[in-house]
Amino acid sequence: MALVAQSLGRVQSEVADTFLESDQDRARQAIRRVAELSPDLPALTAQATVTAYRVVQEALTNVLRHAGKVPTHVQLAPMDDRLLIDIWDAGSDVVLGSSPGGLGLMGMRERVLSCGGELTSGPGPEGGFRVRVVLPADGTT
Repeated sequence: MALVAQSLGRVQSEVADTFLESDQDRARQAIRRVAELSPDLPALTAQATVTAYRVVQEALTNVLRHAGKVPTHVQLAPMDDRLLIDIWDAGSDVVLGSSPGGLGLMGMRERVLSCGGELTSGPGPEGGFRVRVVLPADGTT
C-alpha cells in the first residue's frame, strides 16, 4: 500500500505527461489536490495495489480532462478490513472537454471488480464528480 500512498506526486506528473507537451506545465499546476492518507492503510494483494494506483491515476486524469483547474480531494483510508479510495473534485456541474464513449470509468470498474472490489461514481459532495472505490485487503472479499 505504500506504493499508492507515496506515489501521488508521481501520479500527478504522469497525468500531466499524458497531455500535449505545451500543456504539461499547465496540467501539473491544475491538479491542486488535498490528500488524506491514513497511517494505518491495510496491506493489499499485488493486483489490488496496482488497481488502487491506476484508479487514482485515472481519476486525476479525468479531473483534468473534464473539470479543469479545480481543487481535488484524494482520500485513502482503512474501512473495516478493506481500503477506501475516495476522489472528488469541486468542479461545477458543467463537464468541460468531455468526450462521449470514453473508457476510463469502465476500465476502472473492470479492474476493481476483478480483485473483488466495488466502485461507485457520480456527483460529488460539493458538485463536481466523485469516484469511490473499496478494495479488499489481503485478497479477502
